[in-house]
Amino acid sequence: RAGRVDRLLARNMRGGDGILLSDEQRAAVRTITAAPRLAVLSGLTGTGKTATLAAVRAMLSAPWYDRRTVRPNRLIGCAVTDAAAEAMKHDTGIETVSVRDLLAKLRPT
Repeated sequence: RAGRVDRLLARNMRGGDGILLSDEQRAAVRTITAAPRLAVLSGLTGTGKTATLAAVRAMLSAPWYDRRTVRPNRLIGCAVTDAAAEAMKHDTGIETVSVRDLLAKLRPT
């Protein structure tokens, strides 16, 4: 699987906005797609998180991807604000919630 990930990334894999991913973004895609349970991607505004996550989504949707590792329907984005969460969902196709909504879901009732 790792070889397939590297080959796909080497073929000028692009993020959701169509830009070529940087070496750091490709490394993040490798890390996230290899994570058995939880991976966190954080960064300042404009650093390429959305493009990276769009590439992760594309990778997880590839027919050869081993869904026992990470299933596409288990990929969830989280953003600081509702507006940022909506933008991430729109740009990546990944279910995304705001930090406030995530914390509300995690609180015991």
